[in-house]
Amino acid sequence: MKNKFVLTSVVCGLLAAGSALAENPLSNFNASVGAYVGTGPATTTIYSVNGGANFLYSSANEFGDQVTLAGGSGQVISSFSFEYYANYAQAGGLALTLYNNDGANGTPGTVFDSRSIDIQNGGAIATISFDYNAANALPGTFTYGVTFAGQGGANVAGLIAGNANASVGSSLNDIWEKSGGVWVNKQIVIPEPTTVALFSVAGVAFVGAMVGRRSRK
Repeated sequence: MKNKFVLTSVVCGLLAAGSALAENPLSNFNASVGAYVGTGPATTTIYSVNGGANFLYSSANEFGDQVTLAGGSGQVISSFSFEYYANYAQAGGLALTLYNNDGANGTPGTVFDSRSIDIQNGGAIATISFDYNAANALPGTFTYGVTFAGQGGANVAGLIAGNANASVGSSLNDIWEKSGGVWVNKQIVIPEPTTVALFSVAGVAFVGAMVGRRSRK
């Protein structure tokens, strides 16, 4: 028997009642992780999702994805890239945090690294570079989370879900979202092609979130 999920939120409430939802939701955001080969300067890609669709997941909460790296733990991070959309700009308004999944029941726990960058109107593919530092050796799996300051009302910002699985490394079809100080597993739903026009804004279609307990053993 399939797990049952409850639709909990859709950006701006734009999903029309009764709209069809994809049976097999994908929750992988477009992102990539680079690592140094030896002590550098050469690098290699150890995680990558590069989908062609422009679905947007937006929330006032911190949210992100747990990834598993090709090559396992101990690799020194050289870069982290992710794609986002925003219809407003704010200096230093986008926070990226990398977490070890050492919290209760495997939730995001201790902070591995945290950076803030500007939110660009129209969005961007943001790349954060890391100088070689042996102390920046990554665990085999970790969660990245983003927070968009100023999000809400007319201001819309979020991560792009390209409707694709990882081509390097892997990620389950769920996300983490922090609500009321508690990390919750969710799935995001990719709409059927016939429903996209119902809630498309500036060429970016919004996707909704469904709450469900997912096993990450």
